[in-house]
Amino acid sequence: MTGPPTLSAAERTSAREAALVARRQRAAIRRALADGSISVAQVLDRKDSDPVCANLPVRELLASLPGVGRARCAGIMDAVGISTTRRVRGLGVRQAAALRAMFPAKNDDDQMVEPQ
Repeated sequence: MTGPPTLSAAERTSAREAALVARRQRAAIRRALADGSISVAQVLDRKDSDPVCANLPVRELLASLPGVGRARCAGIMDAVGISTTRRVRGLGVRQAAALRAMFPAKNDDDQMVEPQ
């Protein structure tokens, strides 16, 4: 059995800085979702071209939305059949479509659809 890779100090520093940048970019996406400047559909559309959107956990995506807390997030994910550890890149076509229907873009409709 092999252990974790041994990294030099420079490699550890580089990895730490890259992780910090990624966390800041994910936080920016969550803030944009919270203030309504981007929609769930836009994040889902960017999952193939933007690794930051792709690596965002679905629970963080949903919890960033106004009016969606931990309990409602868990209910939505359960209703749609999304694992609690799933990231945006791992969503299936039907799961992504269900989230788009629940949280339409502001120009489509101002009402959110409740999970059934």
